Amino acid sequence: MKPLFGEMSLFDKEDLRSASVKAITECKLAQLMSYDLLAICDKYPDIGTR
Repeated sequence: MKPLFGEMSLFDKEDLRSASVKAITECKLAQLMSYDLLAICDKYPDIGTR
């Protein structure tokens, strides 16, 4: 699995953060909003079992 952070905020409506990160080299970032995750889970229900 590739390194990730911020996954707790996908499920917590309080918008709390449990981690801070700082890149030490150039990197690429991706953002997944909770409503996008829910749409993906609706379209592909098996994803919730992984």
